[in-house]
Order: sequence, then structure tokens, then C-alpha cells
Amino acid sequence: MKLTIDKSILRLGLGRIQGIVERRSTMPILENVLLTATGSSKKSELEVASTDLEIGVRSRHTGDGLKIEKPGSVSVPARKLYDIVRELPDKPIQLESSNDTSLELRSGRAHFTLVGADVDSYPTFPEFTPKDPKPSSDKMIRLQAPVLAQMIDYTIYAASTDEGRYNLNGVHVEVDEKAGKIRLVATDGHRLALVERSIGDGVAELPGSIIIPRKGVAELKRLVDEEDDEDVEIGFEGASGLARRGGVTLVMRLIEATFPNYSEVIPKDAKNKLTIEIAPVLSALRRAMLL
Repeated sequence: MKLTIDKSILRLGLGRIQGIVERRSTMPILENVLLTATGSSKKSELEVASTDLEIGVRSRHTGDGLKIEKPGSVSVPARKLYDIVRELPDKPIQLESSNDTSLELRSGRAHFTLVGADVDSYPTFPEFTPKDPKPSSDKMIRLQAPVLAQMIDYTIYAASTDEGRYNLNGVHVEVDEKAGKIRLVATDGHRLALVERSIGDGVAELPGSIIIPRKGVAELKRLVDEEDDEDVEIGFEGASGLARRGGVTLVMRLIEATFPNYSEVIPKDAKNKLTIEIAPVLSALRRAMLL
């Protein structure tokens, strides 16, 4: 493999996977990133992929900032490579691998060599596209990224971190087909967060109820927070979830458990209601939290 790539492009691709890479894994290969260069100098594509066997992210990069002289693949430590790229000067970076287990980086007067692992031992990136029983029909819906980002912000903090309560270790996604709404719910047994938004007819393409693991929701939030105009496509099939935005694909394994009947703990008729201004209360809470 031999290519030249702008620092900004490579840094973006490597930054997307840092939350997935395992740091103390029983499988050292999961600490690596898989770089795959295809095409030629006229039509080049670099794929940056990583997985922890539960969640996987793959991003494809093309454009004028990428020039591939020789296709190939290499798998090297993801964290170390990212740290190196961040410290390199803002110049094009030359990547070259004479074999499948080492990578040389050059930029200006900087020169690094990283030893990696055999690319054939890297776990296969999960592939699936949710399909409708009807031929040629993708069971994917399109959501505005800012809307999904807000829904995640309103719920992820309430998801449980107690591994003993497996069914609460994520965000429950529920569909109200009649109302054309999607609902996100999270609870740790002491607090509960619920938010719903109307998305119209497309809601019928989603299953009625699934649970996305907390880590998967966090990676989805990173994806929708990227600054571009692309909407996000999401879909679910069996025990897997898929999100796509631009050239980035996120695949995650869902929690196969039953979410509790949260509606029973939500008061139906609240006798006492209070309407407050947010800013003054937040300011007061911050002062109180100091002590």
C-alpha cells in the first residue's frame, strides 16, 4: 500500500473510531484500525474501519486530498496512529506499507514506523442492510441529524451503567406508528428520561421496540454531531442496528432483552405543576453543586 493523504482527512477518519477501539482487550487485534486503499491515482478511496465485535465504524474517504499509488491494506494500533497524525505538521502525509504488518508515515521531516498485525486476522466488519419482505425495499428511515442528536442528549444520561441490569444498559427506541412518532426512553431505576418526535410515515419501516446499547448510542451521537448537511439513515434487522451518514457506516449489536413497562411509573394526573425559567435554575444548581 502506498498513498498520499491530507492530514485533515486522515485525522477525521481516525478520530471517528477512537471511542470504539479496545484499549485493554483480550484480543490485541481489536486495538488496531484497518486501513484499506483501493483504486488508483485517478479514482482513489481509503477505508478506515474499526470494531470491538459489538460495534463497528467504517468511513470511506475520497477526493482531491487523497492519491493512491498502490492499493493494499494494513492493520496498526489505532490510538498510536491517531496520536502521531495529530502531532504531524499540516502537510500531506505519505503512508507506505511494504508488507501487511508495518506502516511508514512521512510528513515533512517527520518519519514514523508502526508495527501492526496481519490484516487477515482482523475481524470481519459486519455487513447488513435492513430489508423489507418486499423485493428491493430498504427498511431504512431518514432523520434530521440535529433532531436525533437532541433526542440522544435528552435520554442517554439516564441509561444505567450497572452491568447487572442488562436490559437498562441502553436507550429504548419505540415506534408509535399511528401517531407517526419515534420515542426514546432510558432509565437506571431511579430516574427516567423520555423524548418523542414526529417523523411522519417513515416510522412504519422501524420495528416496534428495540434497545440500543449505551456505547452504541454514544457512537451514534458522535456521528450525528459531525458538521455537515447530511441527514442520518437508521434501520434495524434482527439483533443488529445500522446508521449511515455520508460515507460513514455504523453497525451495532442490539440488546436482546425486554425493557420494563416505563409508562406505569409516569404520573397520569400530576396535582402539582411548576413552570420555571431554565437559565436561573441552572445557575442556582451550579452554585449549589459547588458544596
